[in-house]
Amino acid sequence: MSIQEIAALTLAGCAVLTDLRYGKIRNPLIIAGWIAGVLIFIIPAVIYFVHGLPADGVNELLMLMGGVAVPLLLGAVLFRLRMLGAGDIKLLSAIGAIVGCPQILRVIVWSVVFGAAIAAAILIFCGGLESAAERIRRFARESLAAGRPVAYRDGSDKSGDFHFSIPVLMAVAVYAMR
Repeated sequence: MSIQEIAALTLAGCAVLTDLRYGKIRNPLIIAGWIAGVLIFIIPAVIYFVHGLPADGVNELLMLMGGVAVPLLLGAVLFRLRMLGAGDIKLLSAIGAIVGCPQILRVIVWSVVFGAAIAAAILIFCGGLESAAERIRRFARESLAAGRPVAYRDGSDKSGDFHFSIPVLMAVAVYAMR
């Protein structure tokens, strides 16, 4: 197992623990992930530059920047629609700093797949399928009437909440098993 895989699994595991305990992913954990990513990508970049391989160093820096930026850009839309929390987006960004781009895209896709499976299981086994269907209809109706996407949920409705850090950890595990 590589240092990137170990660091990403450690970060995601700690995020799940803090998310379950406190209901949020704390910023010091996110900052630690970003720092780990900088170390993982900057040290090789510096070594490449020192040995006269600037193209390889630039590639390492682009991997780092893409890994950080892609989740923030994609997550901004989901955050604006109140479909994903800021802590989850920052967690994906910190993991992106560690695994780089395009691997973070795989982690995001697997996170969505696992999150959808968990949400479906919750709706099927715990009830609430009708209210979820009504929420989707309301979202579509209001978005069409407004001519733009509106917030999927208001902040007061916590009925559909679950800890998205869990599917993120599952996705990172899939990444680490590749």
